Amino acid sequence: MRRHSPDNENDVEVTYGNDGRRSPKENFYQFNPFGHSEDDDVEEFFDENSYNEYADDDENPNRIFFDPKKTAVLNEGVHEIPGSPWAKPANRPSTRPTEPLQIARYASAIAFTLTFGWCISIFVLAIWNYSSIGRIIVEVILGILSFFGLFWNSYFTVSSIFKCFIPSRAFKTNTKYCSMIPEEKAATASWSNVTIQIPVYKESLQEVVMPTLKSCMRSRDYYMRKSRARCNIVVCDDGIMAFLKNNFAAAEMLWETISKTDGKIFKLSQLLQRVPRPSRRHLKGLKSHSVYEVFHRMLFYYHYDIGFVARSTWDRRGKFKKASNLNSHLRLVWGAEQVAKTNDFSLEQSFLEVSHNSDGSRDTMFGNDISIGHLIIVNDADARMAETVILKTVPEFLNDKFLGFTQHATKTLDDQRGESYYINMLSAYTDALYQGHFLLSSILGCHPPLVGHSIFLRSEAVKQCGRIRTLRKTQRWLHNIGLPFLSVDQVGLNNLQDHGSTEYWSECHVSEDFELMIHLYNLGFNGRYVAYPDCEFQEGITRTFDEEAGRHRKFALGGHELMFNPINSWIGQGIFSPLFNTFLRSDIPSYYKIFLTAYLFSYTSGGAYLLVFSTAAIAKIIDKESEVSYLMAFNSAGVLILSIVVYYVIGYSTFLFSMVRMHMINKNLLFPKYRKRGVCHLIYKMVRYSMLFQILFYTVMGNYFFLGSMDHLMSKSAIVSATNKDTIHISRCTALWDTLRFNSGSLMIAFYLLCLSYVTVLESMDWDYTAIPTGDDLLSNALFAGPPALMALFAVVVPIILNPYILGWPFYPPFGGLCGKKKEVSGRDDWKLSKNKRTKSGKVVDLNTFMTSVQAEQKLEKEIGRVQNKPDVELGSLATYEQGGRFPMSVATSPYSPETTRQLALKSSSQPLIQRAHSGQPKAKPRRPNNVKAMI
Repeated sequence: MRRHSPDNENDVEVTYGNDGRRSPKENFYQFNPFGHSEDDDVEEFFDENSYNEYADDDENPNRIFFDPKKTAVLNEGVHEIPGSPWAKPANRPSTRPTEPLQIARYASAIAFTLTFGWCISIFVLAIWNYSSIGRIIVEVILGILSFFGLFWNSYFTVSSIFKCFIPSRAFKTNTKYCSMIPEEKAATASWSNVTIQIPVYKESLQEVVMPTLKSCMRSRDYYMRKSRARCNIVVCDDGIMAFLKNNFAAAEMLWETISKTDGKIFKLSQLLQRVPRPSRRHLKGLKSHSVYEVFHRMLFYYHYDIGFVARSTWDRRGKFKKASNLNSHLRLVWGAEQVAKTNDFSLEQSFLEVSHNSDGSRDTMFGNDISIGHLIIVNDADARMAETVILKTVPEFLNDKFLGFTQHATKTLDDQRGESYYINMLSAYTDALYQGHFLLSSILGCHPPLVGHSIFLRSEAVKQCGRIRTLRKTQRWLHNIGLPFLSVDQVGLNNLQDHGSTEYWSECHVSEDFELMIHLYNLGFNGRYVAYPDCEFQEGITRTFDEEAGRHRKFALGGHELMFNPINSWIGQGIFSPLFNTFLRSDIPSYYKIFLTAYLFSYTSGGAYLLVFSTAAIAKIIDKESEVSYLMAFNSAGVLILSIVVYYVIGYSTFLFSMVRMHMINKNLLFPKYRKRGVCHLIYKMVRYSMLFQILFYTVMGNYFFLGSMDHLMSKSAIVSATNKDTIHISRCTALWDTLRFNSGSLMIAFYLLCLSYVTVLESMDWDYTAIPTGDDLLSNALFAGPPALMALFAVVVPIILNPYILGWPFYPPFGGLCGKKKEVSGRDDWKLSKNKRTKSGKVVDLNTFMTSVQAEQKLEKEIGRVQNKPDVELGSLATYEQGGRFPMSVATSPYSPETTRQLALKSSSQPLIQRAHSGQPKAKPRRPNNVKAMI
């Protein structure tokens, strides 16, 4: 079946399906290092004097660009890069404004002027009030550090005030970077093919993954039914090979058997009866629960036509494995398409070629439809999406060829709301973030953020980011080996277009989503925040303070990765990273550069405060002549008062005013739970839950921001784990121990602040530890040492009071109770109660009945619940018969059978049965009691 891409200017035909082929074939330029002509002189590239000849070439309006589409310098996608000289103007059939609101520029300019002016005034006053060189040095150091801490405060204050003056019409119409009304597709445009990508690891299939896939399937089916275009779901499953210990033979055996039986058998013991005895040996040594989990995942993928890609556990690159997990799917598909085009292979052959290593070993396993459409939707494993969101969003990309991504409004999972007081607080804060700050900033005129989930991506834009990233790596490598410049065709076109090794998502950054966003903006693609009524996504949130603090520490690490080089690279490479320098020199509007830089500097505020306080305290302690007793650049109490005024007086008063205006002008922009209630309910929720959460949480986050910054600046090789998405079942003692262990770094910082504060008090009392400050000494010590001591106290108390598993009942009732809602009957219990839905256990139904019957899902959930109560044992000999049964088993002898009890009484019972058989020891004839059932 052939489909034409609406985004392809050359109408290159792309085939999909099992018998698909890629055409037409193109001959790529192959560089022959010995085939240069005699007049091909490359010495000019290394002549330092020849550089000035082309220095002003970029400013020459009469320069001639050679079309790379004809000379094969890059590829046909160069016309899709918005910033390239060959890019065509965008097709804009809509009436969307092309420029942001002017107040966005005013807010950025005022914020930068205030911060920069404050730092300059500190330098001037330090010189004007000259008393000693030491005082000037301290003032200059504190002034520089204060810039990193005050930049975000200034921008947040100014932008919050300016948000109150957003015109009323901006809340009712689409703006340049915000969509609140779905656009209409042009009559001549064709619907785009869409792929939904979901990266998963070891999350529970029944509790986490299945509800997410059901939501995606509803959206997929609705879009295919309405548009007649293709839409597929691909799960990037890192858990399959982790469960099977990188045993590709076992995974292939399970998948092939499920395919041969058409997925009619959903009991593993019955399925393995159809597998030859030698093939069952592949399961030896694996845990039974792991095999069950993989089997159930594959069965679910097969029946609901969900593609999956499972990569090897070896060489999973990156500090955060989500990026490399997504890349494994993109490399497999786009690499196979490239191999099929260049080597005249079929698509099936190309997939097998790319999925194996050069030595013939398997690198990636895949199943069902894993092709990639024109648009990619990235969802988390614990997300939900509205049924109509794909159909409403695709016209945005069809009408604007330069739209690179859309970030959609996201709220907390409905299933999680009301679990505990902590969930209530974090839910309100998450709602305020998406329906408040992100939405208002986008309406104001700022580019929307790319948060890594609930996003639509243009496939061609992701490809271009991968190619540019490869080109920059090649340039850095050439520079390191002493070659200042080589043209693209001299490097080798295939080297730059090798989709099998391209990093589409950065694998060397923790904030891979933020890094991709900067690349998209640098290339000229736009982003858009989408807030369609009743089309919001849902996401799972953390359940404890520790998990949320870990996420923010990861954010700080990622923000510092984007801006700064590690300290050991400052001498040779400078302070700022190459990506950040490219971002500052790009053609992105200056007001957005200020906004994004201020946002990144918000993660430096914690480290900046610790460094500033430490510098001021040490200077005060060693100052014997009281020359630096008063510092213009730092006042401990002033910082605390400034934070309270900025965030909770100005910030929240203006934020609530803007939210009330939004509710009165167009309340459809709010989430349904706020839309259906009045203004008082909105203010009550924001103040009681969101504001209280921010006061408690962000008082402590300075420590974690500092730890995250040190993780990068000190080149700490830390692997960032994914957030837990499963339900937590732990005791109070376990929760308390986990909290103390996780917060050990923050507690050490708190202890350091307490000690340093106490030393400053001792210094003011002439080191007399028995003296108590009074009068002016008491006031000065309280203003200087009091705020850091208060922050240290919060660092000890907040992690405990924001962990409902430590406080327990009634703050975290196990079955809803005071703070939660009544527990609903699960599908498994409903199956037990509904007699009219029962079928005989073990009955094999045909494929059509299994897929269309409401019992199919309940049967699978019942089977999952059954095996969860089984012991997790290691699989033994696959050649033996289970308890003298009629068919071979895939696990060792049941530990609960009488035969096992008798064997355990033997003197050599500590030796496995299979090993005793090989060692020549006599083995008793097995008997199968009537009351013993198979473990699988």
